[in-house]
Amino acid sequence: MSNRPVNGKKIAAYIGMPLLFWLIIMLVLVGLYFLTLHDYVLPISQMFFTNTSEMLPDGLDDASNTILQSIYDGPVDSGETVDAALVKIPEYGTKYGEIVCDRIGLQCDLYFGDSDATLKMGAGQTLRSLMPGFGQPTMASGHNNREFNLLKNIEIGDIITVHTNYGTYEYEVSATEVMNAAKFDDAVLIEQKPRLILYTCYPFDMLGLTPKRFFVYAEQISGPTVVFN
Repeated sequence: MSNRPVNGKKIAAYIGMPLLFWLIIMLVLVGLYFLTLHDYVLPISQMFFTNTSEMLPDGLDDASNTILQSIYDGPVDSGETVDAALVKIPEYGTKYGEIVCDRIGLQCDLYFGDSDATLKMGAGQTLRSLMPGFGQPTMASGHNNREFNLLKNIEIGDIITVHTNYGTYEYEVSATEVMNAAKFDDAVLIEQKPRLILYTCYPFDMLGLTPKRFFVYAEQISGPTVVFN
């Protein structure tokens, strides 16, 4: 029997190296998992613009760090038309209006852009849609566990009012729909149809980004048309 002293360093190496090896493997697997998840979430966020920082104009910092401001002073009386020169085009992350549906108790601020920061404050208009009055759809998103949770009570025929800094618009709900996020066709956003599209994650009581969305479609029934003189 050998009387050589036990080498503690060798024992530690025999035990520690496999543990270190498995730790590295686990970190790599976790990293790959979140990378795959990111690749899945990013196209959805781009389609539904839950975070549009990658689509911001050149020179504009990440919208999540933008200081939110407001150019909205309350409801504005307006006629059948409004001169485009009088329309204040908001900067990204700026509040320019308010969304109201009295029957379901919905009342929330409307921001231009839909970064994480704006959606913590209210509803955010997607950048691929136009503001009310320009003859095409206006699309806005909101969190399903905040103000837009009330959309679960919306019904066909309900009136949704959008107050902006240049006029007030009324829309009548024509349809609701639940669909997988990836199936939404954003070609509807360039239709020559003045309508309002609201959406949020679905189911309503789920936390985090879900695969499905709940859509509300409402057709414009009043509000000034923006004209270019």
